[in-house]
Parts: sequence; C-alpha cells; structure tokens
Amino acid sequence: MSFQRILGRISLHEAVIALAVLSAVYLQLQNFADDPGVGWHLETGRWVLEHRMVPSTDPFLATPPGALEEGQAARSWISDQWLSDVVLELLFQVGSWPLVYASLTSLYLITYFVVLYGGLRKLHMPALAATFAVMCAFKGGQIHFILRPVMFSFLFFTIVYLRCLYTEQQMLNTQAAQEPSRPNDKSYFAWAALFALWANIHPGFVIGLAMVGLSGAITGLRAIFYAPLRAQIVPAGLTFLSCAIGTLLNPYGLKLHESIASLRASDYFMSLHEEWMPISFESPEGRLWLMLVILIGLCVLFGRGKFRFPSPTSLVACVVLGLSCLDAVRMLPFFAIAASLPVACGFASLGQCSIFQRSRPFARLASAFMFFERREHTARAGIMLTAVICGALIASSLLRGDLLLFQGPFGPRVEKFPYGAIQFLSAHQDSESKRELVVASIPEWGGFLSKFGTGMVRPLIDDRNTLVGEDFHKRYSSYIGGANGWDTFFVLLGADALLVPSGGVLAKALQQGPVGEWSLSYQDRLQTLATKTTS
Repeated sequence: MSFQRILGRISLHEAVIALAVLSAVYLQLQNFADDPGVGWHLETGRWVLEHRMVPSTDPFLATPPGALEEGQAARSWISDQWLSDVVLELLFQVGSWPLVYASLTSLYLITYFVVLYGGLRKLHMPALAATFAVMCAFKGGQIHFILRPVMFSFLFFTIVYLRCLYTEQQMLNTQAAQEPSRPNDKSYFAWAALFALWANIHPGFVIGLAMVGLSGAITGLRAIFYAPLRAQIVPAGLTFLSCAIGTLLNPYGLKLHESIASLRASDYFMSLHEEWMPISFESPEGRLWLMLVILIGLCVLFGRGKFRFPSPTSLVACVVLGLSCLDAVRMLPFFAIAASLPVACGFASLGQCSIFQRSRPFARLASAFMFFERREHTARAGIMLTAVICGALIASSLLRGDLLLFQGPFGPRVEKFPYGAIQFLSAHQDSESKRELVVASIPEWGGFLSKFGTGMVRPLIDDRNTLVGEDFHKRYSSYIGGANGWDTFFVLLGADALLVPSGGVLAKALQQGPVGEWSLSYQDRLQTLATKTTS
C-alpha cells in the first residue's frame, strides 16, 4: 500500500492522538519528575510495602529536639494518597523510572482518548466535535501532567462525570417520550467501590462526590416540575449516599475528610503553592480557560437542533468548576473535562447556525467539516491506536529501559535537585555509625532527600508544609532565607548539615569562611553543603 493511501486512511482523531503523544512524551516529559513531592510519594509506597500498614505518623522528617511534647513519638500524618504511592513504588521497583513514566503517560492518554472520547461519542456527539473537545480537555490537564497521584484523579473524575451525564440523558429521553420513569441507576455497590478506591488514591474524590451530589440535586429539581421523574429521587439519593459511604472505607475514616477540609485553612500555606493561586489570564492556562468559556457561551447562544446544549448537570458543573479556577488554577483540568460536552455541542452546532449558513466562507467551512466528519465515521478507531501507543511505551520501558520518543534523563533533573550533596555525604559517611544525618534544606529538596538519602540523611522539612505547622514553617523559612541567627537556629534544631541553593544568602556567607559551627563542605552551581565543625 502506498504512503499516500495510508495517509488517506488516517482519521483526524488519530492524527490528533499522534500530536498529543508528541506533545506529552517528546516535549513535556523533560520535567515530569521535577515536582518536589515525587521523592516522598515513592518513599511512602516503599514504607507501606515494607511495613504492611498505612502510616499514621510521619516516617520521613527529623524531629527537632524539644519540638514535641514528652511521650509523643512523632507528628501525626494522614497519608491521603497512600494507595497511589504504593502503585508508583511497585512500578518503580519493577521497571524504575522508565516504567513509571510509561505507565502514567499511558494512563493520561487513555483517560482522554479512550474514556472521555468514547463517552462523548456514546452521548451522540459527532466524531469531529468530540475530537476537538477532547483535545481541549487534554491541553487543560497538561498543567498537571506530572509524576503525582493527581493523574489518577483525572481518570476517576472522567468516569464519574460521564456516568452522571448518561443517567441524565436517560431521564431526558424519558421526559421527552412522556413515559413513566423508572429508576435509572441501582449500581450502588459499584458506586461505593469506585469512591472507596478513589478515596485511598487521591483527595480529588471530593470533586467527584460533589459531581454526584450536583447530579442528584438537579434530578430532584426536575422531579418537582415533572412528576413522572419523581421515581428517580430515591435512587439519586441512594447513589450519593453510597458514594459518601465509600469514601469512609479508608484507613483513617472521617479523619481523612477533616484533613482535606483543613488544607485550605491557612492562607499562608496556600500562598506557597502556585497550583493553589488564582488563574492568570496572561498565562497559557488563562487563555485556555477563556477559550473554553467562549465555546460554552457559543453553545448556549447558537445551539440548534439535536446539538442544543442538553445537559443542565454539565452546564452547572462548568459554572462551578470554571469559577473555582479563578480561585485555584489546579482546578483547570477538572473544568476542562466538565467542559468537554458543551464544547463539543457548541462546535457541532455552529454549522447549523443561520448566521453562519448565510455567509459563503462559513458555509464552505461547514462543508469541510461535513467532509471530515464522514471520514471520521469510516476511519479506524482511535482506541486501537491509543492501545498500540501505550503498549509500545510500556514495552520499551521494560525491554529496553527507555521510552520511545523521549530523549531526556529520567527522574528529578540534576539541574534542579542536589545529587552532588547526596554523593558527597555518601562518600564521607562514617561506615561505623548507623545514625542518619539530620539535614536542614529548603522544603523543595526535602522529598528528594527522603528518597535518595534513605538510610543516610533525614530532612527537617519537605513540601508537605502543613505537617510542620504554620509557626515553625514561618520561622524556618525566615532563617533558611538568611535571617540573623540562622547558624544558631539550625544547631538548636539538631541539624548535622545545611543544604541551600548556591545563590542564596547563606551560601554567600559560608563562602567567606566558617559561620558559628558551620563550615563549607561542598559547593557547585546549584547547591551549597555545610556541616558542623564540631560534629
């Protein structure tokens, strides 16, 4: 078969999948493991596998002398992502970084190009419109295309969102036919199992639970104005109850929910994370948000015929999640998924709008859309292509120890994390002493030290900021930034070593000579390591 004939048989959806793979693997995997929490997530998985239990106290950070009350062994900690940490660690043990990269990339591709795309097609969206909507959602999720458990939440939310839409569509069909309503969904055990799994994987289950509650509330409102739908009220309530009960099936019970609710109790801690900051309209994320809002508006204004926006649940979800992006940019991936149905409806309905039909250029454009739509119907399914790509990624990671299309190094990058300090401490570690060195470092390096310094070093802090408390974090941040008395402060904390960025105030002070009990031991362009002269 000639190259031209092969190219002619490739659908637009398959071409979009290929471009998405290039975007994710070739471009964005370069900094995939640069998140500060990668280290302690993997270490949590290793700890759970080794101890055959879920931690209730923090096992990684050093405890400053006198910081805890007498008789208290360690800081309490709710490990709200422990199951996903176990999965990541198992993947790491089997195939190291390449398998972790390949598995999470495959999960991401399947979420959008199999589950979300298939769901939109099941909701009778045209193939071209569904492809466009999925690509928008894919780009929205890329702000969190990182080696973190949040990747699992995208899949779970997509499943829950689509299931709510299926249920609503069945009700709309019943209402249109003016037939007596029967309960649509009695799979309460399946709902409970889904949320029980999600609650042990990632705190994003709260968004999914809100989605189910929203769907149930809209069902109740519909039943008020349309009596035949009242048979749906009890099943909707039982579905939400099943989901809520499922979230309690975790090692911490209600404490998990209390921990999640307390995450935003401190404005100080929220200001430390870019993902919790409001979306910036000057950023690519902000421009994507505006585009999605405009497309939803077009759907509402110009929707015609069968592509008129049919789903109050989706519309309300878009409004709520879209507004939440104004408060925290990390909500954009969930908003983009929720926007997929109205975006697809809006895209499909533009060609039927009389304003555009009277314009010759737009009429030609509509004809072009119809041509490509016919090709989509006769082209090979994108599901097979996605499966082949995911299989190839995983196979290459297991058989060759690399990743197709990916040219960069695996794991946290040398340009951002202190490998040099770890190597220095390893080379100079006292082989007779089994005590781990307590290291005072910036929070962004704490998780890295926990992973790569296992059995050798123990950090005083990492990016789990709420774990150490607001008062301690403020004082620690002040002294690690060079406030007067920093040398005494870290000695009182019991630190054996001090690890800071080379361009900071502490690094420059140590370059001039010993400061108090601290003297320079190792330095390069990224990091400066000082140890106590009396240790």
